[in-house]
Amino acid sequence: MLTVPYRLAIAACFGLLLAAPRPAAAWDYPGHRIVGAIADQILQRYYPAVAAKVYYTLATKGAAGDLTYRSLSQVAVFPDCAKPNNERWCGRPSSDEEKAYAADNKGHAAFHYTDVPLQRTQYEENSAGTEKTDVVHMIEYVVRQLRAKTPADKPAKIAGVKLTDSEALWLLVHLVGDIHQPMHVGARYYASDCKTPVDPNTTGNAGNHFGIGTTVAETQGGNFIALDGPAPAIPPADNLHFYWDGTAVVQAMQAAGVGNSEADFAKLLAASPPNGLATTEPPEKWPRLWVA
Repeated sequence: MLTVPYRLAIAACFGLLLAAPRPAAAWDYPGHRIVGAIADQILQRYYPAVAAKVYYTLATKGAAGDLTYRSLSQVAVFPDCAKPNNERWCGRPSSDEEKAYAADNKGHAAFHYTDVPLQRTQYEENSAGTEKTDVVHMIEYVVRQLRAKTPADKPAKIAGVKLTDSEALWLLVHLVGDIHQPMHVGARYYASDCKTPVDPNTTGNAGNHFGIGTTVAETQGGNFIALDGPAPAIPPADNLHFYWDGTAVVQAMQAAGVGNSEADFAKLLAASPPNGLATTEPPEKWPRLWVA
């Protein structure tokens, strides 16, 4: 969301080298596949008709008209695999489908997060750290697109956003994972001393959309917060965001006694969901509740 020069200035402020090597085995992909697998199991068990429609929407058609069906777990990584220079993390080059999505949605990298200051207790439209294509708005957008029964039900167009229903569906399952990663929805901002927490809604240049002037530095969801001490053994992580995305997932699986089995971990979580997270609000309102 910030300009490249400003991001580099913040990186220098926090003394990090952003180009540090990172292992392909743990940059978010297991977590997203697990989220998709949980959704697959719930749909197949309780909503088979919906599951059939989901898999038909995600299916690809061969030259002879034959369909290849794909699960939500399989497609959940597509939005990250569509990002430039992510081949080493994704484990393969971007597919033609992912390239088409990236070409039609040039700002897609910003779909994955919102940088709401931690001082705020809820999502506030047009406040510091929010954007019209942040994770909250994009989930709302794809939900409306997928639920639309007539052209009149389609969501109002957002500049720079163009999604097929298949793309909307695999983006949705990915963003539901992203919005449940705390550092994808909240950010700590500091004064220029890199020590004093501030709320950019009340500090900095009021004329800037973010309220961020030269006196405010952002941690970019923990990417600019270096880990103190030796990197964790499985897998190594050099910053807080990366630790949460990768190491925390691996350690949670090990603590649950499933080793490195994503399938077993998804089955365990689907069978025993946490208490207190259900909501009776319509799905269009869930993103803002999840952020709060």
